[in-house]
Amino acid sequence: MIQSYLQWVISHPRRVVFFTLLIVGLLASGVLKLSFTSDFRTYFSPQNPQLQAFEAMERTYSNQDNIYFLVQNPNGSLFTPQGLRLIEQLTERGWQLPYSQRVDSLQNYQHTQVDGDDLLINDFYRTEELAEDLSGLQQLAVSLPELLHKLISADGGTSGVNVRFLLPEGKSAENGGDLGWSTREQLVEPVAEKSFSMKIGEISDVISSPLGFHIIKLEEKKIEDGKDMMHLRQIFVKTTTFADWLKEKMKDYGVVIFLHDFQWNTDEGQAEFANAELREFEKNLSVNSQGDPSVFP
Repeated sequence: MIQSYLQWVISHPRRVVFFTLLIVGLLASGVLKLSFTSDFRTYFSPQNPQLQAFEAMERTYSNQDNIYFLVQNPNGSLFTPQGLRLIEQLTERGWQLPYSQRVDSLQNYQHTQVDGDDLLINDFYRTEELAEDLSGLQQLAVSLPELLHKLISADGGTSGVNVRFLLPEGKSAENGGDLGWSTREQLVEPVAEKSFSMKIGEISDVISSPLGFHIIKLEEKKIEDGKDMMHLRQIFVKTTTFADWLKEKMKDYGVVIFLHDFQWNTDEGQAEFANAELREFEKNLSVNSQGDPSVFP
């Protein structure tokens, strides 16, 4: 059998070469569709329960959005002192935007260079250190896969600044952050302490409280019924704990409680009194405690 096959190959060299090249060509055509990805999601189907749980946790802990500011020179390259200065200014301004968490641009791309045994990591450029001839900087930018078609176009005429935001949460976000009028006792202590020492129109630094992080603005002051009152507006980012995430996950599961005095509240993801009067009492615990310091509101 093998002898007959070898004899046929020797007798038909042109056919063998033709079919060999044809098979190699067909196999090679698929190389263009080959790609590499470091995204672990590739190994899981969209219905995978572990992947769905992980993505739910990501949504809970990182509610982020981004804005991409496009910069283009219709007359040529952005690699001019004016163009690069504009990108640097946008990068600096991006950090000053409300809720901004990260700014990525051509200017602040961390470029690594080798100097002997040392690795030097610096911003891609600084306008005060630019050379007179910027063609080399442009060639370097378009040669880097991390930048090309992400932060710079192939012709060097289009770039952008990507600003990532962590948006505010809480009920006050629905009213543009307006908290309305409050007495000191109605505010969480760190916010109360800061707000009652501010001037009208003043904006605070970031304030940390048990609820999360606040930036407040004092809109107005007044005295009503002998009490100082403040009209505040805030930016609020809730601190999400593992307990918060677990509570949300518990809503997806049915829980059976064998104690007759308690029942499972699916909407809240927690156990509660079966008796309606006791449930109401628990909701108004701070009032019903009648000032007892051993009962925390």
